[in-house]
Amino acid sequence: MRLRPPILVEKPAGLPVSLDDVRAATRVSVDDVPEARLQSLVEAATAGFDGRTGQLGRALIHQVWRRDFTPIRGLMRLPFPDVVEASAVWIDAAGQEQPATVFLDEDVISPFVQLVGGWRSGAGVMLRVTFKAGYGAEPDDVPAPIREAIIKRVGQLLLEESEDGQLRSFAVDGAFTESYNSPEQRAAEVERSIARLVKSYRRGNVL
Repeated sequence: MRLRPPILVEKPAGLPVSLDDVRAATRVSVDDVPEARLQSLVEAATAGFDGRTGQLGRALIHQVWRRDFTPIRGLMRLPFPDVVEASAVWIDAAGQEQPATVFLDEDVISPFVQLVGGWRSGAGVMLRVTFKAGYGAEPDDVPAPIREAIIKRVGQLLLEESEDGQLRSFAVDGAFTESYNSPEQRAAEVERSIARLVKSYRRGNVL
């Protein structure tokens, strides 16, 4: 079975972390940061964890992907956990589509689909599977440690954009305050803290 990289066909409707979340949680001043720039930083931080290239190997908020298979008998594995629905069509060599029926299930390795009914063969014939994956449709469906990790990374990005990069402290209200001797030391500690937060949620992609 030849696998093609999965393709994102419908982005999440929102982000796990809002601009208000960032403003409330960090003591890095965001008053002078344009809203569009702050939004871009939240999107960049989220992308570091989310989807095919994210370090968690999973989708966060519901999003729709597709993967094309040159089918054989057996399991056709999907790249992320938390798949809530899947559908499929046959694609022939001319690009014409015909309905296909698949059964969605999951084992200890990953979710997968199995074809229900007869197989098709021939040059250029493939099975296109479209699936929705993620923790849920709302930001609060994403586990709190992942959301905290995103906020911490946004805070680090904000510090890197400060006037001289020499700020030495970072705080999340009611949780922790951290101080550093240098920007490099601070960045390294933030990444170690992020790794601890998300360790139990990491899952390798099924390529």
